[in-house]
Amino acid sequence: MLTSEDIKRFCRSIDIDLVGVTDVQPFTKWRKEMGLGQKNGWVRVPPSMLPNDDESMEAWADPGRFLPSARSIIVIGIRYLTPVPEREGGEDGGGMVAREHWYDFYPYLDGKKDLLIGYLKRNGAEAIDVKLPVKAAAHRSGVGVYGKNTNIQNEDFGSWLLFRTVVTDLELRLDEESEPRCGACQRCLRLCPTKAIKEPYVLDSSRCLSTILSSPGPVPFEHRVAIGMRILGCDLCQEVCPRNESVSPLIDLENRFVVGLGDRLDLQWVVKAGPEELRGLLARSGHPSLDPDLLRRNAVIAMGNSGDLSFIETLESTLLDGQTLVRGHAAWALAMLGSMDSVPVLSTMVGTETDPQVRVELEWAVSRLMEDRPVA
Repeated sequence: MLTSEDIKRFCRSIDIDLVGVTDVQPFTKWRKEMGLGQKNGWVRVPPSMLPNDDESMEAWADPGRFLPSARSIIVIGIRYLTPVPEREGGEDGGGMVAREHWYDFYPYLDGKKDLLIGYLKRNGAEAIDVKLPVKAAAHRSGVGVYGKNTNIQNEDFGSWLLFRTVVTDLELRLDEESEPRCGACQRCLRLCPTKAIKEPYVLDSSRCLSTILSSPGPVPFEHRVAIGMRILGCDLCQEVCPRNESVSPLIDLENRFVVGLGDRLDLQWVVKAGPEELRGLLARSGHPSLDPDLLRRNAVIAMGNSGDLSFIETLESTLLDGQTLVRGHAAWALAMLGSMDSVPVLSTMVGTETDPQVRVELEWAVSRLMEDRPVA
């Protein structure tokens, strides 16, 4: 029968960076926190990652529901700290993309998970891949601890980590859960642009820019300026974390990962691209289900935050866009760029716009520009 040491040796042989083992006891603390978050009107993971109902959430919290003979959970992790691409002349423009989307890391990670499941089955074990609260499992398995930003951090690799879990009927030697080691550091709480980290180890993801940028509907006014030039994801709480300061980037990336979005996208191209072009792009991002119009919406917001008046022509054209979500944010962006030359086109659109939400955005934009006009 396989032992924990056998499994870890195999994982190292296939270049899995981290592996830990925990038991299959229900994740009762996670379930309690999720219930508290929902009761208070905020959640601790993005809504797209949550189970859809109480029954599914209970199943997520109890690994034994998926495999009655389950005895252990194996947690595997890979690093994804990749180098910042070099640019000619130090050019640093474009819409910012979070590091998780620079490459599509998930085919690589899922391939390693499938190899592990195959290894376990060849050696007579039952093994399945199921939905579990992966951060809670990673913490309990000893491969990392929660940081105050709620990301899992490892002593050697920092918090640039992605995880998968495998449930098995093997009775394995368990790894010990580690204690948090953030100490008195408050950088992530202090520097989060939207104050999404409500207190140490508590994240209101409804305020987290990573969640906001991938959520449907209009972006709340209060968060638009904080988005800055971001169009997909936010890494700030990891970038400022002292645990990541001495972590070395990976090399030989092309032999590991599928090339994704890179760290920057041309805003003009994103706004003007068709849905099929954007779907093809997002298929390589690790976020293939994202609505292409959300990426266009985000690019329009970034244009408004850029201070670059060369975007005005594109934004004015976007006021005629067929998607109300994009039109409304284009009006906001024009107001933020502050050119009085946009007032006539915005005023005209107020009179012809049929969507109530877009009309509100247009009226606000005209009012903002008129308030800011120079006094004769």
